[in-house]
Amino acid sequence: MPIVRIAADAIVGQYGFVQIRPFETPDAAAAAELFNAAEPEFVRTPEVLLHNLRSDPAAMRRKYWVAVDAQDVVGVASAVLRWWNNELDAGQIQLGVGAGHRRRGIGSGLLRAAEEHLAAHGARRLLVRAERDSVGTRFAAARGYSRRVASEVLWSLDPSEANIDELPELERRVGEDGFRLSPLRDVLERASDFFEFYCAAGGIPPGTPATFGEWRTAVFENPALDFDGSSVVIREGRPVALAWLLVDRRNARAENEWTATLQAFRGRGLARLAKLATIRWAAANGIREVRTENDVENAPMLAINRRLGYREVAIRDDLERSGNGVRASAGKT
Repeated sequence: MPIVRIAADAIVGQYGFVQIRPFETPDAAAAAELFNAAEPEFVRTPEVLLHNLRSDPAAMRRKYWVAVDAQDVVGVASAVLRWWNNELDAGQIQLGVGAGHRRRGIGSGLLRAAEEHLAAHGARRLLVRAERDSVGTRFAAARGYSRRVASEVLWSLDPSEANIDELPELERRVGEDGFRLSPLRDVLERASDFFEFYCAAGGIPPGTPATFGEWRTAVFENPALDFDGSSVVIREGRPVALAWLLVDRRNARAENEWTATLQAFRGRGLARLAKLATIRWAAANGIREVRTENDVENAPMLAINRRLGYREVAIRDDLERSGNGVRASAGKT
C-alpha cells in the first residue's frame, strides 16, 4: 500500500504532514494505548496486538496501520475479515485517533486504507463500531456507515466495590449437585474440552471453519488471558460454565473475555458463580476496572451484570456500509 500523507492543521506557526503507513513492531505500545482509548471495553496490550497479527489465520487478512506526526503515533486502524463469524464477505474496521489530532483528516485517511485493504480481499460489506449518538456515529454516517446491524451494552465494574457475599453460599449449593469451581490454571490440560465448549455454547458460530489448533492459538494462547483470574465450573471432569478474564496488569484493568454456560446446565447460577470468582480475584489482585459488553438482547447476561454491580456506560453500535461504495474502495493494499 502506498504511504498516505495528510496535510495537518497549522499549529504554533508550523505546518507539517501526518504519515499513514503500515504498522511496525515498535509501534505496538502507542498503538495499544490508542486502541484502548477508542474502545476501552477491550484489553489490547502491545503483546496482544503482536500476537493477533502473527497468529491469526491467513484468511482473516488482519492488518494494522498507524498515523505518525513527526515521531509520534497519533492514530491507528485495524482491518480484518470476519472469519470467526463465518462471514468472509464482511470486514471489520476499528479506528483510534488521539484527542489532540482529530478533525484533521487522519481518521478519514486511516479508514480509507482499511477499506481498500478489505475490499481488495473480497469484502462486500464493511463494519465499524461507534458509541450511539456520538461524534463517532456522525463520522461513520458521513462516510456511508448508516445501517445498524448489532448493538452492545458496555459495562464497567470497580471490583473493590462489588458485593460478592453470595459467592461462598452459591459455591456450596452447586457443589452439592456435583459442580466444582476452579481457576483455569488448574485445568489447563483440558484445552480440547474448552474448544468443544466454545463450539457447543455459541462462542464459535456454526459453520466457522476453526480447527482446535486455530482456536487454541487465538484464545488459549492469548497473552492477556489470565489463568488465575479466569474461572471454570467443572462437572464430571468437563467444563460446563466459565468466565474468563483478559488482564492488562500494566494499567490494572481487565476485560470479561467470555462468560457462558452449556445449554443443559443453564438456570443454576453457574455463570454467575464463575463471574463472581473472577471479580473476587480482580479485587484481590489490584485490578481497578473490569470492562465487558453484551448484546442488547442477551437478557440473562444483562441481568447477571446488573446483579453483580456492573455500571452501564454506553451502547455501541456496529454500523455497516455495503454495495457499490465498498467495491469502489478496492485498490492496492
